[in-house]
Amino acid sequence: DEARGAAREGRPELALRRALEARERFLDALRLGEPRLEPTEVRIEVESTRRLLDAEAPNIRDSGVEQAIRLLDEAVARQQDAEGHLAGGRLRPALTEAKLAEALIRKALDLIAP
Repeated sequence: DEARGAAREGRPELALRRALEARERFLDALRLGEPRLEPTEVRIEVESTRRLLDAEAPNIRDSGVEQAIRLLDEAVARQQDAEGHLAGGRLRPALTEAKLAEALIRKALDLIAP
C-alpha cells in the first residue's frame, strides 16, 4: 500500500523502494518453510537474468527515459550482487538479487514500451 501511495503521489523512486522492501519481507516469510536450494538452479536463474540484462540494457539506455535508466542502473547493481553471492556460495541471496534485478528490468521495459 505504501508503494502504491508513493506512486500515486508521483514519487517513483520511493514507490520502487517500498515495493522492493515489501517483496523482501514477503520472501523472508516464504523462506521459513522453503526447501534447500540447488546450486545449479540458482546459477541458471542468475545467468538468465544476466542474458536479459545484456540484451535489454542498450534499448533502455537508448530510450532516454530517465526513470527507466535509473531502474536499469539499480538492476545492474542487483545483478552484480547476485553474481557475487553466487560466487560466494550464498544461494538464497543470489536468487533474491537476481529476481529483483529481473523485476527492475521488466519495469524499465514497461516504462519504455510504446
